[in-house]
Amino acid sequence: MSEKFGRDRYRPPGAWIQTTSLLDVMGIQYRKGDAHEYARAVQTAEQKGWPYGLRLEPEPTNRHDPNAIKVIGHAVTKRFFFFAPTERVWHIGYVPREIAKELVEDLIFVNHPYAAELYSIYRGRNDFIDIEFFVLVPKGSSGARRVARRHATSAAGPTPALTEEQRQLLRHRQLALYRNTRLTQAESLKRMGDYGGALDMYLRVAWLDQKRFGQWR
Repeated sequence: MSEKFGRDRYRPPGAWIQTTSLLDVMGIQYRKGDAHEYARAVQTAEQKGWPYGLRLEPEPTNRHDPNAIKVIGHAVTKRFFFFAPTERVWHIGYVPREIAKELVEDLIFVNHPYAAELYSIYRGRNDFIDIEFFVLVPKGSSGARRVARRHATSAAGPTPALTEEQRQLLRHRQLALYRNTRLTQAESLKRMGDYGGALDMYLRVAWLDQKRFGQWR
């Protein structure tokens, strides 16, 4: 049995805009216990109308990647009338490596505000879990313009090959599920008006269809 939830789209106060395509939390297969515990807390919070979401936390001491950014899940787990709500947090994975590098260079290094927005949690068979999110920046900010310029520059080039992280992701899940998830993301981004992000996802699906027996195996 599969299910998708956690789609109430809690954002920090203020006006924010999406500054990345829809992202998967990376390394989640190594933190499945925390990821599933977080998912259960989100499901309960969603049913009760309690807030939940994601935060991003740079980890410059990470010995594998000084640009690493942790993805922290948070959810209110108890709420009483006369007491502050109880919130728990879980380290569930990381921002994809290439995106983390861009965020460090464009936002974190210059102390620019940013946030994460949980898009959905998907649970499937055989303990499979996928958590998707966006990175946000304040609307009209210098960071938004900086990231937009970077995306415009990269969009002019050829469609990139799969990254090593994406190859690793494919090794841990069924290719058909990966492809269909990307297609769903493309449709969602198109409805939101993010045509550049949608096009990127459509191109990724086309690339996978063409290269499905190719180099990542």
